[in-house]
Amino acid sequence: MHAVMEQRFQQQLHRYRANLGTSANRSALLSAERGVNVARSGRNNQRTGQTLRFANSQQVATVQRFVSGTNMVGRGVLVLDFAMRTEKVYHAQNSWREGVVQYSGFVTSAGIGTLVLSPAGWVVLIGAAEHLEGPIHI
Repeated sequence: MHAVMEQRFQQQLHRYRANLGTSANRSALLSAERGVNVARSGRNNQRTGQTLRFANSQQVATVQRFVSGTNMVGRGVLVLDFAMRTEKVYHAQNSWREGVVQYSGFVTSAGIGTLVLSPAGWVVLIGAAEHLEGPIHI
């Protein structure tokens, strides 16, 4: 059974190498040593200068569950905010004016939230905090 699986895997690697062409030598998938070196050096994470280290697949699964949970909570908060704003517009005397106020506020807050969660947003936040309070030591 193991020999059959290994043979199939080697066939898939050969097909993969053929598809890559000249860049096959740089692929981390075709060389275990190259893959380990890429993972250790953290080339995909040069902005922070640190790599994530997981001891086992259970830790990876825990991080994945955390990420999917936070995504779901974030979407839920957006839906709740939109629903509350819609309710205010529905019960307002001047609904056109209240609609412009509420929905422009929703778009602005969603845009700022997106900026804060991006790498550029973190740079802006850290820069602003450093400017206001002096150097930040982590």
